[in-house]
Amino acid sequence: MDKRITIVKDVIVNPSLAFREINQESKFYLSGAIALFLISAGLFSQGIVEGIISMIADIGIIILILYVGRLLKGKAVFTGIFSVLQYSGIPALIGSGILLALPENIFESGFDIQTVDLSTFFSLIGISMMFFIWSFILSILAIKEAHQFGVGKSLATIIISSIIFLLVIIVPVIISLGLLGGI
Repeated sequence: MDKRITIVKDVIVNPSLAFREINQESKFYLSGAIALFLISAGLFSQGIVEGIISMIADIGIIILILYVGRLLKGKAVFTGIFSVLQYSGIPALIGSGILLALPENIFESGFDIQTVDLSTFFSLIGISMMFFIWSFILSILAIKEAHQFGVGKSLATIIISSIIFLLVIIVPVIISLGLLGGI
């Protein structure tokens, strides 16, 4: 079986070792990472325009993680950080798949409290959240391996990159909505 498929098992069983392998052989794993990237962009978008915006935002976050990590003395290259982050998102794809079942069964019914099985609803939400948390933890390990530094710097890279990304997105939106008045 192709290593790009068997590495998925390794990401689950021994993530640090798998991310080290993906990072070291990033060009080999790039096609699998691109496939995961396209799948995740398709899951969260309603159309082509939203999909493209999602992909641009994702690439922007990855570039931020790359350069913030380098400022913290990390050693990652783009293909390495891109690949490890895409493979670390596998549990989030599973969690998203669970959430995709909800609109048909719950939200389209108008969320009438009498027709919705709340235990099923909250169970599916809870299970999905566990998959998203798992992906977040795997992302920390992925960044750690790609940048070749500790967990603390990996977490700092995520926090700093997230703050920069939010400032770059939120401030222009606020300005464009005219909420800052005469500033």
